Amino acid sequence: MWSKGTVRVPAEDGTYTVIKYEVKHYAEPSEWGYEGGRASKIWLQQDGREVYCFERGETRQLQTPEAAAALAAILKEYN
Repeated sequence: MWSKGTVRVPAEDGTYTVIKYEVKHYAEPSEWGYEGGRASKIWLQQDGREVYCFERGETRQLQTPEAAAALAAILKEYN
């Protein structure tokens, strides 16, 4: 199952950064999932550029602190 959406990550100055995401996830954990979890593909975009990609393995490392915060929120829901 694919899920798409956005995550609003708060900044220290009170503003928010919007991170777009797409996640392919399953009902049960898998050896192909993120850290053995349910999410087998995760894609994050910030300001029009890819800031993280996991496709049965990490293909682009986290590029920004905001992407790291968004990934943590996404993993809580889908992994």
